[in-house]
Amino acid sequence: MAADPTHARERAFYAAVADELDPASLPPHPPDPYEAAVLDALGDVSGLEVLDAGCGAGDLTLELLRRGARVTALDLSADLLAVARARVERFAGPEPAVRFVDAPLEDTGLPARAFDRAAGKWVLHHTEVARSAPELRRLLRSGGRAAFFENQATNPVLAFGRRRLLRLPGMQRVGTPDERPLTTADYALLRSVFAEVEVSFPNLYFAQALSRSLGHRGLRAAERVDAAVWRRAPRLRRHSWHVLVQLS
Repeated sequence: MAADPTHARERAFYAAVADELDPASLPPHPPDPYEAAVLDALGDVSGLEVLDAGCGAGDLTLELLRRGARVTALDLSADLLAVARARVERFAGPEPAVRFVDAPLEDTGLPARAFDRAAGKWVLHHTEVARSAPELRRLLRSGGRAAFFENQATNPVLAFGRRRLLRLPGMQRVGTPDERPLTTADYALLRSVFAEVEVSFPNLYFAQALSRSLGHRGLRAAERVDAAVWRRAPRLRRHSWHVLVQLS
């Protein structure tokens, strides 16, 4: 199979990220709010086979192991996988129930119906959903579930900002050149593959998204605005840049 140029660019991007990481100085930490949303959606994982899709430096991997899961840590970046492996060896105790797989989510090479759960943070929107969705479905056992914390582009204001405002002086691009927040078409693809697709919004990330593009200027004020809107105007939550996607 010909090399995928998008995957090559992603690998190069994350090789540079991995170069800046020292596994010895990255002990496990309590789940951040995004990871907590994913873990809550998965429920009790003790004794289950769990795919950590796009495991990166291994934050979710370490927490899933702590909760008793048997984890397959998957990432297309061999460099980040090396960081995750080193952290697990250092911090997860003797003989952790984990294996590491260097592959993209679109084509994992893993056996069918191997997993009870799949999880990821900011992974699906880095993939070609038309390929990663069927692969996820193939990997999950009957009754299996998946949860992913992602970015979405269904808010026209934020979508416009991503397309246009980032071209202006002083604006900062965050993330890889090829990542593409989930769209309504991606949700339709997911619904064509999975029996159930649930989309929810554990937080509102709107003002913060604009602040982030401005180099985090006014971030604390943006956090307060987003939190207040999330509490007081539930109907506006769907316009968040962040989304929790549950598949079953």
